Amino acid sequence: MTMARAPTNTSAQQQQKQQDKVDHITKLLQTDSTAAPKLLLERAQVYGDMGEESLARGDLAQAATLVKESRYNTAESVAAVEQAFRELTVAKGVGLGQRVASADSDQGQYRLNSNQELVNLIAEAVTQQAWDNVATIATEIGGRMAAKHMEPDLELLCALLDVFHNACEQSGSAAQDAAKAVAASTGAAATRLAVSDAGSTKGAATGRGAPEAQQQVDSDNAEATHELANKEALVAAATHTIDAWNTREDNQEFQKRAARHGARMYAACACALATFVGSSSSEEQVGGAAAAAAMQKKMYELYIGRVWLEATEATAAEEEAGDATQGLLRMLTADRALFAKLFAAAVGVAEAKEARPLERLLVQLGQGDTAGGSARGMAMLVVSQLVAASKEPVGGARSDGPPAAIQQLRTDTARVLDGWIQSTQQAERTRGLRALAALYESGTGTELAAELWLQRGWAEELWDQGDWDGRDAQLALLRLADASSAHATVAAQMKRLGSALVLKLARRQTGSGEKAAEDDAVADAAAGVLAKWAGLPAEAAGTVGQEGTAPDAAEPTPEANPMELADQHMSRIAALATTGADAAAAMESSVEALGYLSLRPSLKEHITQNSTALAAIFACGQASGSASFCFAAAMLVRNLTQPRAVLSDEQQRLQKLQRMGNRTQSATTTGLTAEQEKEEERERVLEAPQLIARRAERVCAAGVVPMLVAAVVPPARPSDGLKDAVAEIFAALATAPSLRGRLVQQGAVSCLLRLLTPDAPKAALASVEPRPAPRPFSQSRDRSIACALAKIGISVPPHLAFRHPREIVRLLLALVAEEADAQALLMRFEALLALTNLASAPPGSPDDVRAYLAIDLAGFALVESALLSSHPLVCRAATELVCNLVYDPAVFERFAAGADNFVPPEDDHPEPLLPSGIVELPDEDSGQQLPPDADGGYRSQRLHLLVALADVDDVATRSAAAGALAILSSDPRCARYLFLAHPRASAVIADLATDDCDGNSSAQAGMRHRVAVICANAVVCTDTRVAARIRSFSELVASLRDMAKDTQSPCAAPASRVVETIDSC
Repeated sequence: MTMARAPTNTSAQQQQKQQDKVDHITKLLQTDSTAAPKLLLERAQVYGDMGEESLARGDLAQAATLVKESRYNTAESVAAVEQAFRELTVAKGVGLGQRVASADSDQGQYRLNSNQELVNLIAEAVTQQAWDNVATIATEIGGRMAAKHMEPDLELLCALLDVFHNACEQSGSAAQDAAKAVAASTGAAATRLAVSDAGSTKGAATGRGAPEAQQQVDSDNAEATHELANKEALVAAATHTIDAWNTREDNQEFQKRAARHGARMYAACACALATFVGSSSSEEQVGGAAAAAAMQKKMYELYIGRVWLEATEATAAEEEAGDATQGLLRMLTADRALFAKLFAAAVGVAEAKEARPLERLLVQLGQGDTAGGSARGMAMLVVSQLVAASKEPVGGARSDGPPAAIQQLRTDTARVLDGWIQSTQQAERTRGLRALAALYESGTGTELAAELWLQRGWAEELWDQGDWDGRDAQLALLRLADASSAHATVAAQMKRLGSALVLKLARRQTGSGEKAAEDDAVADAAAGVLAKWAGLPAEAAGTVGQEGTAPDAAEPTPEANPMELADQHMSRIAALATTGADAAAAMESSVEALGYLSLRPSLKEHITQNSTALAAIFACGQASGSASFCFAAAMLVRNLTQPRAVLSDEQQRLQKLQRMGNRTQSATTTGLTAEQEKEEERERVLEAPQLIARRAERVCAAGVVPMLVAAVVPPARPSDGLKDAVAEIFAALATAPSLRGRLVQQGAVSCLLRLLTPDAPKAALASVEPRPAPRPFSQSRDRSIACALAKIGISVPPHLAFRHPREIVRLLLALVAEEADAQALLMRFEALLALTNLASAPPGSPDDVRAYLAIDLAGFALVESALLSSHPLVCRAATELVCNLVYDPAVFERFAAGADNFVPPEDDHPEPLLPSGIVELPDEDSGQQLPPDADGGYRSQRLHLLVALADVDDVATRSAAAGALAILSSDPRCARYLFLAHPRASAVIADLATDDCDGNSSAQAGMRHRVAVICANAVVCTDTRVAARIRSFSELVASLRDMAKDTQSPCAAPASRVVETIDSC
C-alpha cells in the first residue's frame, strides 16, 4: 500500500467515495478501540490515495505509538506498521521521507524524526539550493506543530531563522516561496514556545511525536527549567534576527523581502517575548526574564523602525501591508506602554529620514476603501490603542509608560495633518481628510480629532475649496462630515459652514459615462450627511463658530427637507436592489441615513409605507450576510418599531414639568410660538401604541424577521451591539399580538434563545434539585429576550411556540423578580400571563411545566409574592397562574398541607357551640380576641391568601381565586379549613354565589359553578359540621337550589349534590 502517492485526476464520484470511507473509518475509531492500529493504517492508506500526505503521516504516527502498548503489541501489528513506514519512505521522491519516518524493527518502536534531524535535513536542502524541498520541510514542520506532534526548541528555531534570511537574499521565485513557508513555520514555533507547558515538551525532548499516553510533568522544577529553556530559545532567535538585519544593512532587496515575507514572524517573536516578560515576577526579572525584556525592546525597535516601514511602502502589495500593520497591532496589544514609548521614539529618530513611522501610519489611515482596506482597518485599530494609552494614568505594569511620548505623538499628528490638509496638492489634502475622518471612526480618537478640527482653523477654507475640488476630495470631505456628526460641537460647525455645498452635491445631476458612478457616490454621501445633520436643532447650528467663538451675523443655514431626503434614499435603495451582489455595500450608507431620519416621528410612518424599499433592504441584508449592513438595517427597524417607555404617574408629571420649563426658556430666548407645542403634540400622537403596532406589521410584512434571524445565527458572527438590537426589535414586534404567530413561524424563538448571555438564568430541563431564586437581569439583552418570549408565550400555544417550554420558565421568573417600577410592572404582568399559558398544558404531558415549577421552590416563592402585589393586574395574573398550578400534586400539597391542623375536633369544644355544632370564631373586625390556636392556624395557611383574593374588587382575580379553591376543596383538609377553621371563608364563598360580576353574565355563570363545586366537595367530607355550616347561610343555600333547577347549566349536578346532602342532615 502506497501511503503518499501523488493525487490523480479522479472524478468527483471517486473523491466522494474516498471521503465516505474516511468518515466510516473515523466512526469505527470512535466506537471500537480494539482495532485502532489497523483502522489508523487503513485510513492512512485512503489519505495517501487522496494525496493528503500530512494526514497519512499523522495516522501512521498514531499507529506507531499505539503498537508500543501491550494490548496492541502483536507481531502482526508491528509488521503492518513497519511495512507502512517502508512504503511511505519509498513513495517520497526527494529524500525527505527517509527523515520524516523511520523504524527500529528490532524493538518494534517507531518515531518521527527528531528536531536535530530536521535541522540537518533543512540545512542540507539549503546547501543544495533545493528551495522546493525547503518549502516542503517547512510546511511539514508547521503541520506537525499544529497537530502537536512536535515541539520547537532553540536549535530548530534558530535554524529556521537562518534559512529564512538566506532565502530572502535570493531572487528566484522558488526561494521566495520557501521564505514565506519558513516564515509561517517560524512564527508558529515562536508562538508555541510562549504558550507550551512542560508536559507537552517531554515527548519533544526525546524527538518523538506526541504520544497519546504522554505524561504531564508535575514537578515545579521541571516546569521552571522548561520555561527558562523557552526564554533562552526566544532570546537567541531575537539575537539571530537582529544580527541578520545588521549584517545586511546595505542590502535593500534583502530588507524588502524579509520585511514583507516575515512581518508576521517577527511580530510573533516579539509578542512571545512580551508574554514571558509580562508574566514574570520582579525576582525573575533579575534572571532569565531580564534578557527577554532587553531583547523584546530591541525586537520592537527593529519592527517599528525598519520591518514595518519596509513592508508598508507604496510598492508593497495590499495583503503584505495589511499583514505588517496587523503585526504592529499584535505587538501593541502585547505591551501597549512599551510600544507607545518606542513608537514615539522612532518618530523622533526618523525625523531626518524619508520614512517616518507616524506619517506612514497616517498614510494608511488616509487610503481609500478600495486602495487598502485591510491595512487601513489595522491602522485604525493601532491609532485607537495609542489614543487609549494616552488616557491611562502614569505608572502601571511597566513604570516606563509613555505619557510624555504620547503627548509628543499628539503634537506630531497635528503637525502632519496640518501640513496635508492645508496643502495645495489635492491628493495630500484628500489624504489628510481621510485620516482625520478615520480618527473619528476609530471611536477613541474622537476627542483628538475634534480638538484638531476646532483649533487648527481648517473649516471655512476646506468648505470653500470643496466646491472646486475633484470627486475624491469631495468624498473625503463628506466622509469627514459624516464621521464627525456624533460630535455635537463639530457637527454644528460643519452644518453651519457646509450645508449649502452639501445640499448642492446631493442635488447634482448624474453625469454620463465613467463620471456617472462618481456622481452617484458623491450625491449618496451628501444625502447621508444631510440625514445626520437633520437631527441637529436649528438653533444649535449657529451657536459655535471657528475655535469655539460666536459666528458673525450671516445668512440662515440652509436646511434640507427631511421628507425629501427620505424619499431620495428610498429611491436609491429601490434602484440598487437590482444591481446584484454589490448592492449591500452601495446601499449601506442610504440605510444608515434612513436610520437617522427615522428618529423623527413624522418620518416613521412615511418610511414604513414604502414597502418596496423596506423589502429591498431586508432581502439584501439576508442575502449579503454583511454584519455592518445588518446592523444599519437593525438600527432603522428599532427606531421604527420601538414603543415609548412606560412611565409611572410621577415620572409623567416630572416629564410634563420639564417640558413646560423648556418651552418657557425657549420662548424667552428665541421667541418661539405655540407652533412648537403643536409639533410636540403631533409627535406624541404619532407614537401612539396602535400606530407603532401598525408600523411593526408593515416591517414584518416586508420580511424583517428572516433578515434578523440570518444576521445572528451561525455562520454569522454578530457583534454584541447587533445582538442587543435584534433582541430589542423582537421584543417590540412581539408587542403586537397579531405578529406573535409569525415570529414563531419564522424562527424568532430559537434565535432569541441563541442570543442569551452566559449571565441569563437557565432552566435545567431534567433537573429535580432545588435552585436559587432567579435574580433581576444584569444584562439588558436578556431582559429584552425574556420580554419577547413572555409576549409570545401569552398568545401562542406552548407546544407550538417552544421546543421545550421549560427552558424559558426561569427567564420568566426573573422578570417576575424585577423591581416594581412602571416598566417592570408590565414585565411582571406579561411574565405571569405567559407562565399561566405554559401551565395550561395537560398534566403529565412533555410540555407541562407545573411539576418543574413545583420543584423550583425559590421560583414558586416569587409567584406567591406576586399574589401580594399592590397592582391589580399583577395580582390577577399571579392568581390565575396559581389556579393552573394547583393541578400538580406537589403544588396542591403545598396549599393543603396542615390545612386542618387547627380545626376544632368534634369531641373537644372549648368554646360555646352554635346550634349546628360549629365553633364560633369572632369576626376579624369585631375586636374580640381570637383563640391562639385558631389565629395561628388559619393565618399561617396559604389557603388564607386565596380566600382573601376571592374577596377583592377585581372580578377576574375573584374568579381565579375561586377556581383554585374549587380544586383544593376536593381535599377534606382544605374543605374543613374553609368551613370550620377560617372565620370568613364561608361568608366569602356565600357572597361569591350571589356575585353579579359587574354585569358580566358569562363571568357570573362561571363564578356560580365554582361555588357549587366548592360546596359539593365540602359536603362529601366525613365531618358533618361542614354541611351544617353551609346550611347556616340561607342565601348560599337559596343560590344552590336555583342552580340545581337549571339542568342545562354545568353547575346543576354539583349544586344538586349539595342540596341533597344538606336536606338529609
